Order: sequence, then structure tokens, then C-alpha cells
Amino acid sequence: MPKMKLFKLSMNKISILLFLLVSFPVLATPITLPDFYEIVIPEGGVSQGAAPGGSGAVVSYEYKLDAKTVSTTLHELLKSSGWTIANQSLSPRGTERFDATKNNKIVKISIVGVGNQTAIILTRQ
Repeated sequence: MPKMKLFKLSMNKISILLFLLVSFPVLATPITLPDFYEIVIPEGGVSQGAAPGGSGAVVSYEYKLDAKTVSTTLHELLKSSGWTIANQSLSPRGTERFDATKNNKIVKISIVGVGNQTAIILTRQ
């Protein structure tokens, strides 16, 4: 029976592997919303469904992340998928509001968060 050779890793090789794992995050798959002109939002959001009385034109997604992380990720996703961000404002309580436009379609977006609880609220125009 042939002898099996064990692969030995030196501490340097382990350090390099760990560095590579931390330095290059796995690409996340964003959530695409077909009823909102194919807009994309960050992965990991939990749909809260359509807002009552909104006739499906208002939906929200909740995240277990801080608002800054969700906002930064959302802005990057929108820009990379061809959306233009306009009319940005920040309320006194920290709610970020802006319009995302693409192909003459507008989605109004609000990002509100407290600690590691954040919601994205989208309104289709």
C-alpha cells in the first residue's frame, strides 16, 4: 500500500492564505427588484413586503447592519448598474433620502437605521 504524504503548511504559507481570505471578500449577489425597474439593493435584506395602502409601490427591506454600511453598499451597487443618484438629503434624525433614476424611471429611496438595524424603503414613481 502506498504511503500517503501529508501536506505540510509552514506558518508563512498559513499567514499568506489568511491574508488572501481577508483581503478579497466573496462577491455578494445583490437583490434585484423586478417590480421596481430591476433596481438592485444589497444582499442580506429581509423583505418586509409592500406597505399597506401603497398598492405595491412602496416596499422595505431590513438589514442587520449599520446605516453607513448599507448606504455605501447601495450607492456602489446603483452606480455600477447604471443608476444615477440625485436629490440627496439627510434629515435631522439621520434618515438619508435620494432619488435613483435610470431610463427615465425614478425610485425614491430612504435609508434609516439605529445601531445595527437598518431599513431601505423604496417608492416606485
